[in-house]
Amino acid sequence: REEAADKLQAIESLAAKIQTVCRKYPTSGVGSGTFGWGSSVLGKDRFMALVPDEEEVAKASSEQEKLNAWRNGSLCWWDTQDSFKNREEPKGIVRILSITKIWVEA
Repeated sequence: REEAADKLQAIESLAAKIQTVCRKYPTSGVGSGTFGWGSSVLGKDRFMALVPDEEEVAKASSEQEKLNAWRNGSLCWWDTQDSFKNREEPKGIVRILSITKIWVEA
């Protein structure tokens, strides 16, 4: 039980550290939008965060079940950090288990 609690604390701490604002571009490509203010060419800022599966968290009665909720969680994005804090529905979701590759452009 103590091991599960330590893992849960570590995951929650790491998830909080990687919350960030990033630029999201349309899936149809950068050149597909119109030019000017509000252009999709410029992309839009989004607040991103990892979150556990909320239904599993609500049903969890042990630390191990809470860990499973993280395993089945998602990388989500909202218009703003305030939207996230106010527990609004995310604009988009990617299940953590479906992420197979990550790269960072410097």
